[in-house]
Amino acid sequence: MREVRVVSGLPAENSTERLNDLDDICHVMRFSIIGEEHRLANYQSTLTLHELEGGDTVAIESYVVDVPTGCTGEETCLFTDTIVRCNIRSLAHVTEVMALFST
Repeated sequence: MREVRVVSGLPAENSTERLNDLDDICHVMRFSIIGEEHRLANYQSTLTLHELEGGDTVAIESYVVDVPTGCTGEETCLFTDTIVRCNIRSLAHVTEVMALFST
């Protein structure tokens, strides 16, 4: 478990995350966001990495999340998809920088 301080302007100050599974061989990570202090209540995510020919890698994240009171499923998906997209972009940036320094 880890406590994350939210600095991205999201409607939350902190988020508690639990790593459910990390499989380095299959390139799979599963985690949950615990607590009700944000719009991602009961968020559960599976992130998989898939290597393509030519050395590129595709990251795919699938998730389930509760729809908060006062929101529609569509609003929740739009909000969550935006967060996922930002996280995957950040992951891509970090791995690109790491690749520059490892060659």
